[in-house]
Amino acid sequence: MRLETVTTECAMQKLARFLGSSPAEKVAYVRRRSKLLSGTDLSLIADETILDNLVVVEDRMRQFVQQFEQVQSAITPGLVLEDYVVSMINEFVNVAVVAGIESILQALEPVDTVSPLPDSELITAIDTLFESRDYLRERLELMYSLIKNPTLVSEVIYTDLNTCNRVFVPLTDGEGKNSDDLYGLAFLWFMGVDLCMLINEACMIANSAYTPKVSGFSHEFYLYIVLHELSHLWVEADDLAYHFTADQEAKDFDVYSMANLKASDMNNADNYCTLIFIALAKLHKQGFIDLRRY
Repeated sequence: MRLETVTTECAMQKLARFLGSSPAEKVAYVRRRSKLLSGTDLSLIADETILDNLVVVEDRMRQFVQQFEQVQSAITPGLVLEDYVVSMINEFVNVAVVAGIESILQALEPVDTVSPLPDSELITAIDTLFESRDYLRERLELMYSLIKNPTLVSEVIYTDLNTCNRVFVPLTDGEGKNSDDLYGLAFLWFMGVDLCMLINEACMIANSAYTPKVSGFSHEFYLYIVLHELSHLWVEADDLAYHFTADQEAKDFDVYSMANLKASDMNNADNYCTLIFIALAKLHKQGFIDLRRY
């Protein structure tokens, strides 16, 4: 897969085009999207059923388009991620995250087929964060297949604090009181765009205050947030529990800590991210990857 950056304006134009397309075009889009993301064939699902299920989704999309149109003159136009950030994210996902997932899948193999034996600390992390190894394997294999799909694109909307406050915060249903609290969002229900997420300027500001736990991994916090949002897009992970408590500041975060995370919350985004980051730190320590590149 590859990640590309789009402006808020471009994303909203794509939503508006989808909203204005014909019912047949909408149905065809949803069928393609389902096949691409989960391999689910919707050919036996009636067109009317698909359109009925889109009603709530389209209403939400329409709210964002209308909000954008109301405040467009007051936001910063043309905002996109810098090229080096897009390149870094792409390499991190397609190289480092792939290696991390591979190491976890290897650790999940029966002991008599693995050489050398899986790291005991990684196994402990797996069992601390996921009560079912089979479920974890299934989810990671789906993540892996999506990352390795060269036709899959994830679009990243970048905002400054002003744009985030005016366009996105009013419609996030309390997910953030203001843009300082909102590092990123995944838009599972945005139709007409490729997999889409938002990364707010506040994320990089927080990253600058954060001390990496792996020395030299300068975007450690930032990339944790990116992976968190991607896990929503890849496997529709939820937010049943958060890695960080509300009273923590960015400088106090530890992306490798398993505190506040429970094995019973197996589809929680932070459970996936923390486990992958633990695997990455071990690969870095063993010299298989160099997190200082990121």
